[in-house]
Amino acid sequence: MENVADDERAQILARGLGVRDFALALGGLAALRSGEPASIRAWFAAQAISDAVDGVSTAAAKGALKPGRAAFVAAIAMGSAAIGATAATRLGR
Repeated sequence: MENVADDERAQILARGLGVRDFALALGGLAALRSGEPASIRAWFAAQAISDAVDGVSTAAAKGALKPGRAAFVAAIAMGSAAIGATAATRLGR
């Protein structure tokens, strides 16, 4: 199995996901500062959905990753999705 960290395509994808997560975090912080419940719910729900999609897609790609890595990464993503969903419902009241 080749080292995907050296693959330029993987690096581009990783940077894109990092930028996406950073933008979602900034949006969530701005929503919290605004105090607008609908905005808070929307930003944290977007974060939760994004992380859930990451978790499902990683779990589906388990054959392309070293044993145990897909489950580990998927578990982190799904845990983050659960935190985001909880925040969306509790902070956006």
